[in-house]
Amino acid sequence: MTDTSSQGESFGFDAIVGLTLKVGSLADSLSERDRREREWRRGLIPVDWPLVGAGTFPSAGNLVIDLGMPPESQVWLLRRLYVGGQTRATAAAGGADVFVSPLPSLSIAVDAPAANQVDFTSVLPNQAFYTSRQVVVRNHEHIYVMVSGGTVGQIYMASGAVEAYSEAAYRSVFEL
Repeated sequence: MTDTSSQGESFGFDAIVGLTLKVGSLADSLSERDRREREWRRGLIPVDWPLVGAGTFPSAGNLVIDLGMPPESQVWLLRRLYVGGQTRATAAAGGADVFVSPLPSLSIAVDAPAANQVDFTSVLPNQAFYTSRQVVVRNHEHIYVMVSGGTVGQIYMASGAVEAYSEAAYRSVFEL
């Protein structure tokens, strides 16, 4: 005669252990999915990022102010830009061109490509406001302000604000 009660108990125990492991791995995968979704949703909310740069107008050529570039896996939307003297009351001669380009600043100063120009003004000081997606700055691209016709030795300022999105969130919101 075979003892079937121990086989039944063994089968029941193995089934419970297997079921427990499957439920545990399912819970782990759900919590991982929830974590990824929270990170994705957090990236949908843009972060306002200030930009500030300054430089002294040279005796020859133009002044190029590099306002930086987005960190890896981020996209910036330029929303506001001021170019002029150190204060709004400072008289600032010249004009300014705004570029978004992966080129180094020396290339912008020497031979600025028109394809990378996003705005210009012939009067300083000047403040501009941009709508969403009007000026998009992707990773490895810089925002440059080139001041021309300025006063030698004068300090020029460029400041502004961008909305910083994670690249994945930007694609999901704006490039549907």
